[in-house]
Amino acid sequence: MNNNVAKPLDGISKKVETSLMLPSSNMVMLPGVALPMTLTDSYSIGVVEAALLSNHKQLVVATIRPEIKCRFDKNENAEIESLDDIYPVATLATVDSFVRLPVGMAECVFRGLERVKIEKLQVYDHICEVKLNRLPKLSQQEISAKIATLVKVIKSNWEEITVLNCNNFEQIVTALTECNEPSKLAYQTGILLTNDIEILHKFLEEESLEQFLEKVLEYLSKEVKIQRSRSKIVAEMKKDINQQQTKLIESQLFDKIESEWSLDDVETDEIEELKMRLRKAGLPPDVRKHTQRELARLKRLGNNPVEADVIRTYLDWLLEIPWNKIVEANLELDDARVILDADHDGLNKVKDRIIEYLATFKASYIFKRKAIKPNICRYGFMFCWTSWSW
Repeated sequence: MNNNVAKPLDGISKKVETSLMLPSSNMVMLPGVALPMTLTDSYSIGVVEAALLSNHKQLVVATIRPEIKCRFDKNENAEIESLDDIYPVATLATVDSFVRLPVGMAECVFRGLERVKIEKLQVYDHICEVKLNRLPKLSQQEISAKIATLVKVIKSNWEEITVLNCNNFEQIVTALTECNEPSKLAYQTGILLTNDIEILHKFLEEESLEQFLEKVLEYLSKEVKIQRSRSKIVAEMKKDINQQQTKLIESQLFDKIESEWSLDDVETDEIEELKMRLRKAGLPPDVRKHTQRELARLKRLGNNPVEADVIRTYLDWLLEIPWNKIVEANLELDDARVILDADHDGLNKVKDRIIEYLATFKASYIFKRKAIKPNICRYGFMFCWTSWSW
């Protein structure tokens, strides 16, 4: 195998040169473009290492035809059999970096130098060696007014894409707009626009810089239209989302305000009802004073669901007591026992104590003509009771 790899020259080389070749099935190497590649087989790694041992660290990166790629997908040990398996127009590239990985793979970065045409291919145990001729450089063609205009339009389109999608293209577009070489700008634009193997190879095979720029501009214009549509759709979606969020917030706010107002109305009505019941209850002066104080506390608490419920329940219970109702007393002990047995099951000791109390009350009322004034109600919270009797 010849280790004397091709050296880049200006213009067209009439001399047939020999170089190692690295076949690639998923990318097209273009001049002026740096691309990373992960090498997974030992043969490709060996080719790159052999190129690194040469003086110029160069090799030819050729693309396998899509119809042949399936053969390599089915059999990892498949190899290039003839020149028909690859595109004859390839790129002479230099190895900018090479890092071996511990899992038997390697990470490389190749930088395309110039286009070459492969004239002959020889394979030695998966290692490809080619004879090549260098093709004319597009950068040497005269820059006409039309080419200058095409370059200007391409840069302008990239700037528009930056405005439409600044998150993804800002740094890339900065580098492209600073590029002063039309062919390099065209190659870099092409590699960014598509990863279609056939389209990229048409770019590589293009002999006219003007036609090349026109093709690139055609694809770039489509990308601009896509970005415009995308930007319009995103703007409309954001507008719809903002409107929906605004409506949702307004609806929730309205419901909250309505709920609070209606709750306030309910609270106000309930307090007024308690005041009306307080006026009609005929409470003793000290009980009335205490009830009014608790009612004022309830009004201050508003919507507090804990303490307000306790005060409300207490006031309801206090106002339900028959403070000013006088009924004829039924002091028949037998009737009292029947009522107690009907209302309560068991509790015989408690019933006996109640009957005993009623008997004492009845005897005191009959013989002394004056009833004892027992405590019949305690008002106030637990452990803070105030006794009241009549």
